[in-house]
Amino acid sequence: MTTRERYAARPASRALTVPGTIVLLAILVGIWAGAIQVLGIGALTLPSPARVVEAIVEKPGVYLRNGWRTTIEALLGLGAGVVVGIGLAALVVRRRIPRSVARIYGSALMAMPVVAIIPLANAVFGFGMLPRVVVVALTIGPLMFTFALTGFLAADAGTDEMFRSIAAPRTKVAWSFHLPAALPHLMSGLRVAAPTSFTVALLAEYFGGSLDTLGTYISSASRQLRVDNLWGAAFTAFAFCAVLFWLAIGLDRLLVRRPAR
Repeated sequence: MTTRERYAARPASRALTVPGTIVLLAILVGIWAGAIQVLGIGALTLPSPARVVEAIVEKPGVYLRNGWRTTIEALLGLGAGVVVGIGLAALVVRRRIPRSVARIYGSALMAMPVVAIIPLANAVFGFGMLPRVVVVALTIGPLMFTFALTGFLAADAGTDEMFRSIAAPRTKVAWSFHLPAALPHLMSGLRVAAPTSFTVALLAEYFGGSLDTLGTYISSASRQLRVDNLWGAAFTAFAFCAVLFWLAIGLDRLLVRRPAR
């Protein structure tokens, strides 16, 4: 059984998609409201779900506009990280020493705290959109490199040797054999990378920059003790992360996993 068939035989859990997420959110909101009533938690510590909804309804455009700006930064960084990660994996997969070196540096980048990269990116690229995109790309690139390299190495060795024996062009072999074989691993990486990119962009925004992003809005609301707006922004961030995750799952099912018949 090929890697693709093994993944197709285990479709992504439907509990992770829209219905499951909504049910889980409803349960958490119920626990939240109950805890406020039972424990007598003050509004400045934890506002009720109703107050958070009111804060969002009062100015939905602010949350959507800021969330969309953060999403653009996340998608740009995600795209750059995916391209660089997969491209680097394709370059080193047949070269043992470069592959080992790339793995070491990739592991080091994944282990480095994001908060250590953000000030450096701001110092080099300023406080606009570019440093946030760079931070997201530096986070996603090593992640996708790891998944891509694992997928390329999981390709059938016999088929790979056959292509080598007939001196098939490397680009054609990579496009027609290695990439399809690695696709399940790439989609698994994308399901992790998509929501992660938004979270990293949000964190990068929190450390300064333009004021029309969700991260800077959260920072401002926190300093001014606008707790309702703070929680409204947090829910908006959750919603955008969930959408990115659902889109990644949808692409995974479209390209790799087929519903069982």
